[in-house]
Amino acid sequence: MRKFEKFFPDLKSFEEEESFVRWFIYLRYIAFFTTTIILLASYLVFRILSDEQFLYLLLISVGVGISNFIFSKIINKISHSKHLIIQMFCDILFITLLLYFSGWAENPFFVIYVFHAIISGIIFDKKTSLSISAIIWIISSFVSFMIYSGVIPHFELFGTRILTKLEFILGFISAVGVLLFASSYFTSFLTQVLKEKIKTEKELHLEILRYSRLATVGEISAQIIHNISTPLTVVFGKISILSEKLKKIQNNQAISDDIEKIKKEIESVKEETEKIINNTRKFSQIARYETREEKFKINNIVEKIIKLTSFIAEKEKVKVIREISDVPKVKGNPDEIEQVIMNLITNAIDAMQSSKEKILKIRTYRKGDFVVCEVQDTGPGIPENIKDKIFTPFFTTKKTGTGIGLSSSKRIIKKYGGEILFESEEGKGTRFFVMLPVQKEEN
Repeated sequence: MRKFEKFFPDLKSFEEEESFVRWFIYLRYIAFFTTTIILLASYLVFRILSDEQFLYLLLISVGVGISNFIFSKIINKISHSKHLIIQMFCDILFITLLLYFSGWAENPFFVIYVFHAIISGIIFDKKTSLSISAIIWIISSFVSFMIYSGVIPHFELFGTRILTKLEFILGFISAVGVLLFASSYFTSFLTQVLKEKIKTEKELHLEILRYSRLATVGEISAQIIHNISTPLTVVFGKISILSEKLKKIQNNQAISDDIEKIKKEIESVKEETEKIINNTRKFSQIARYETREEKFKINNIVEKIIKLTSFIAEKEKVKVIREISDVPKVKGNPDEIEQVIMNLITNAIDAMQSSKEKILKIRTYRKGDFVVCEVQDTGPGIPENIKDKIFTPFFTTKKTGTGIGLSSSKRIIKKYGGEILFESEEGKGTRFFVMLPVQKEEN
């Protein structure tokens, strides 16, 4: 049997070989029922078939149905490529018999041969498809010459006989050959182009998916780096101040009170760092988790962040102006909202490093159905050409920035039904607005 393996096309390039087999079986069932209906109508209604023709055609139609039933039962018994090629040759045999007993060239359904050439172009490669078309053409030519020469009888359909002249037969089989080979060739060509396009699109999709996963990993890493860097900066700053104070402790015992105060602040920052580490650890887990939500006063978070970043403001000689209004509670994860406000305040301080006038204004107020936390700086402002990019992940203008702070902040605020907006004018500064929905007080 291995000698004949080359006659069976290799369908390993197809993702689902079985789908082609089942598709072909469905087509054959449609052909079986359609043929039976046409046969009954031709004999019982239009009376264009003799009793002998009807009997032969009915037996052939039943043979199509039986063969298709057998094919559906052995779909996994033989290789799919052999299954398809056997079905194709059985169809060619049945079609030839059906056409022969129903007028042959006079039968308008003679074009069914072309339909099979098209199907072979869809299922098989170009070489196999053209080979099948060649077999169909040889069979149709052979039967035509046999009818013309009188070797086999001609079953007339409409009482006419057109295969009476050699010139007509030559023209007929030439036209059939052109139709068969052209249909097979162009169908194979278009199918191959379509397959390559689908393959390219799938590869592109997989590539996008791969980059998306890499971006997710990068975002997680950047999130961890960004969220930990600010608290650690506070820790290192406090340690630096503590070191300076310790140098003077031998000369001034009153400094011990300052040391104790700094120690408490370091402990507070340590707790914040542990929270961030826990949150980022949860964030990096594959399994989803429910975000902790609660109602809280945003003023408490603002006051806390101002206190934590006070040493940075002092170091950079930034004047901090607080305008804290009594505002309603909002709902969300306080730790995440804290990250957002911390990010905006540290960004504002960084933006004013080269400014002559360094003023950081932090305001909270109610505006309609939202509680607003406004962070304003007197930095250089945001250039027009990058205003639409500042919330894009990994976009940053800082040499050591991660480009994740604002994009992550926007994602967090949107998650709780809020919004982050900004106004900026080059040379005058920037204002960011964190807006969260007001939560109604429960009785």
